[in-house]
Amino acid sequence: MARAHDWLAQILRGDVSNQRGIAAATGLDERYISRVLPLAFLAPDLTEAILEGKQSSTLDLGRCLKPLPPDWKEQRVSLRHG
Repeated sequence: MARAHDWLAQILRGDVSNQRGIAAATGLDERYISRVLPLAFLAPDLTEAILEGKQSSTLDLGRCLKPLPPDWKEQRVSLRHG
């Protein structure tokens, strides 16, 4: 999650222009970056719960790395019950 926020900040600052730039700068696979970067857009309450270790017992990294809906309400439903 921290990586996702850092990468988004790099893009927004103009340090890199896209995921390919992050891959080149970090040496990580572009596909991995494309799976992790959306975590920067996770609903704030879900992010907070994860960082505090208070997330649902069914919520794990594998579920977070699957495509998530952009709507926070839909994310909550998807990650808590899906």
